[in-house]
Amino acid sequence: MKLCSGRFLFVAASLVAAFVSLEAADKTWIGGEGAWVDPAAWSPAGVPALNGTIGTVLISGAGSDVKYDAALAGGDLLIRDVLTLDDSARWVQTNRNDWVKIAVDKGTGTLNIQNNATFDMGTSDQLEIYNGGKLNLKSGGAFISKAVSVMAGGNFLVDGGTWTGSTVSIHSLDSVFAGGTVTLSGQLLIHSTVNITGGAVSAALLQMEGLSSGVASPRLHFSGGHLTFDGGNWGGYYTSDNNARGGCVNFTTKSTGILTYRNCTVATARTRYFQAVNPIVRFNNEVIAPAELDAVFDIVQDGTSVHISLKQVGASGADFTSSCAVSDVSTISATLNVSLGSAGTPAADLYAFWGETAGGLTPAAWTHSLLISPAQDNMDVAFSNFQPALQPNKSYFARIAASNETAFVWAPPVTLYFITAPVTVAASVSATPQNILAPVTFTVSRPDIAACLTADLVVDFALSGSAIRGTHYTLTPAGNSVTIPAGQSSATLSVIPIANWSNPVETQLTLSIISRNYATSAQSTASLQFLLPELPPAPVNAFIGSVSAEASNPANWSLGVIPDASHDVVFSAEYAARTALIWDLPGITIHSLSQPFGASNLLTFKTTPDAPLTITTDATLNAGRWTHEGPAAAPIHAINLNIGGNLTVATGANINAGTSEENVASGKARGYYRAGPGYLYEHGASYGGEGSGNPITYGSVLNPRSYGSSGHGDNDGYSGGGLILLNVAGVTTLNGNILANGFGYTGIGNGWGASSGGTINLTTANLLGSGNIRANGGRDNNFGSGSGGRIRIKLTLPEATFDAFKSRISANGNDEYNGIGLDLGGSAAGTIALQTAADTPTTARVIVNNPAYRVPTNAVPRVNATHLPPKLDTDRTLRETTWVLENAAQLRLTKTLKINALEINKTTTSTPRLHLDGFDLIVDEFTCNGVTYSKGVYTSADLPAFLVGSGAVRVKVSNIFMLR
Repeated sequence: MKLCSGRFLFVAASLVAAFVSLEAADKTWIGGEGAWVDPAAWSPAGVPALNGTIGTVLISGAGSDVKYDAALAGGDLLIRDVLTLDDSARWVQTNRNDWVKIAVDKGTGTLNIQNNATFDMGTSDQLEIYNGGKLNLKSGGAFISKAVSVMAGGNFLVDGGTWTGSTVSIHSLDSVFAGGTVTLSGQLLIHSTVNITGGAVSAALLQMEGLSSGVASPRLHFSGGHLTFDGGNWGGYYTSDNNARGGCVNFTTKSTGILTYRNCTVATARTRYFQAVNPIVRFNNEVIAPAELDAVFDIVQDGTSVHISLKQVGASGADFTSSCAVSDVSTISATLNVSLGSAGTPAADLYAFWGETAGGLTPAAWTHSLLISPAQDNMDVAFSNFQPALQPNKSYFARIAASNETAFVWAPPVTLYFITAPVTVAASVSATPQNILAPVTFTVSRPDIAACLTADLVVDFALSGSAIRGTHYTLTPAGNSVTIPAGQSSATLSVIPIANWSNPVETQLTLSIISRNYATSAQSTASLQFLLPELPPAPVNAFIGSVSAEASNPANWSLGVIPDASHDVVFSAEYAARTALIWDLPGITIHSLSQPFGASNLLTFKTTPDAPLTITTDATLNAGRWTHEGPAAAPIHAINLNIGGNLTVATGANINAGTSEENVASGKARGYYRAGPGYLYEHGASYGGEGSGNPITYGSVLNPRSYGSSGHGDNDGYSGGGLILLNVAGVTTLNGNILANGFGYTGIGNGWGASSGGTINLTTANLLGSGNIRANGGRDNNFGSGSGGRIRIKLTLPEATFDAFKSRISANGNDEYNGIGLDLGGSAAGTIALQTAADTPTTARVIVNNPAYRVPTNAVPRVNATHLPPKLDTDRTLRETTWVLENAAQLRLTKTLKINALEINKTTTSTPRLHLDGFDLIVDEFTCNGVTYSKGVYTSADLPAFLVGSGAVRVKVSNIFMLR
């Protein structure tokens, strides 16, 4: 048997570079998993300043996990001397986007990453290497970055390890890629000269940009390794207006490098990279004429990629015409196959090289070699005469080469790999019900012997039997092969059955290993039986959806009756024939409700604000979504649940009466449609705050039960966020989302105004987890964003607090990009009313927080703000509430009134404001930016950064003109 593919020469080279020695460090990490700013984590004690007086810093050893909080550490990490990460240590920035800078203000500074250590820039936006600075990435090290900029005089040496990031901008003359793997999702931007001598470097785009037009000539000198770009992205190459003519990838003399363009063809590569006015690819800094191109370069198509390499043969050398794999492997033998086009002049001799380690392109580095035969034109050779003979249960590497007096030519690929050992497959079970959603597995294995684990092993397989892939089961990974990674003895294929509810029939699947570069085995097949679906016993009443999506039809349930108070209701892909369940049974009671499987399953409640579904124990949403019917011209629909036990919403699951997280139906959410008190044509809708250009706010702050108002949308109408009412006697554990967001229009065209967020009203014993509660407004590119909605959360457990969850609750307005030149400003935030067990129905801490807000820059009527109280207010009183303004929140008084307290909290990037509008706000407590103000009257003249307009904040001073 002979397995051959199209020609592809891949040559790997490595550069042995000077290794940075570990000198005695002035600071050594001893803190295990801890904070950089902890003085006790360092020996000697004290936090490194890295300011030229501290000297070298060493972080070394497994378990050394250093967390750099930029806010606590004072901002940018400035490496002015030597920071070394060694022996599996890890450094990560965990807060803010402050930069990492090497040699920022002196001529030294080095960052060493080596021996399985990791430097993860985390939240940092960029690493900059200044004049005299250097980044050394060594074998086993890992560098995880966003953007990296290498200034003139700075440099790096990548000689092993892995580098993953976005973009790299290089002004240096001395930066070198010598080994390892560098993967960039964005650009490799070259301003001067970079050397690639080995390793694998991949980027979406190569950009050559000179420092000034016609002066600098950027070069990527390419002498070895593998360089890959996306030919479908600007052709894999881009030059800006100030690009110096002559920027190119320059193959040096005797370069062994491979330049690969994904999403490209040979014809495109020839014209795009070699025949332009300033050709992108050159040899020895010279432009190659089209007539001489094939004498200098190999340009080879490989699937959707093109590989460009320097010809290694010359005009009279032998020429291999196919890339051949090893085949016919037994426990003691194998066959190498090769095809030769030209035998060369004079005719070359063919040699086989092999051994338990790969010798690369150096004949002397191979353990064994043997003359096969003199070459002839257009010949095929099968070589199996290994002397000494192969041994069982071993890994072998092999190469074929041709040699005559004019050239020495290696056959592609770089290295053949095979094992003289059997590969087996086994199924985790022999049979499984069709409707089980927990995966079963096929495990493909090679002997767990060190000599068999040297390299990745690709195992091909065939599938047979009555079960059809995609119809009766899914198989992961895709395709018909699986790779056993180097160092591992097995790889697993995951099988998930697909139940056939309309035509239940048992099916069978057999996986058979196909012989490739491994020995055959008696255990080369494994089978799996998919049995008929199984339904759960009572009291579980599972929705099977055999007739329709409606819960009111008994035929849709596994027990043949609609659920009652004794039933544990399950809606899951494990049992359901459809992904939709419509709960058209408002006002009834069930024992429990769970949705354990099915990311696309959508349960739509036809409950109303006055007719909830009552669940006497727990409700669990582990996958999929819950929503309510809508939209409507009035708040007549709601997700309204009374839960006697606990509520659990798992990661990836959503209770959603608005947009985002897949509850999108042509812009129609669950709130008011083409209507609502906050609807205004060609402006952002209002509810909890003012929409862009819309002054009407409405609804209760302390017990909201309203919809968000409609935005006009793309001439169709974007309804607002809907209504979620949850009364949970137990604990709510939220790791997914509870959403009532408004819709927006961010495409090209006329959005005509976005809708506002809706309502989330939750009462629960306690609130735990790491999920999100959002009633944000929609965003419109042209005519105005919608305001935030209203959120109220009441905790009934006496010891429960919001400390661990508050930052994940938002009723934001939205910023606004005005593509047609208008400047309406961002929309205002809604309100978040938080109540603990000690609060009464009229007391609460009301938060107005708007991080996305933008104050208008042109002459518009006024800033968009949240109202106190709302223009169309339904609360009996707000006198006992505390109002908290955060980030860029804008709060507007609509009348003179009294509240308990006001807190205004400025951040480093924004300042919240209270717009008095001629009214007085009477408070018992007033705190502004951390300062508590005593009894008195305060106006915009006293606090111009926080108070706007006429009127006053009166602290413990009454106002006889108070209207409310």
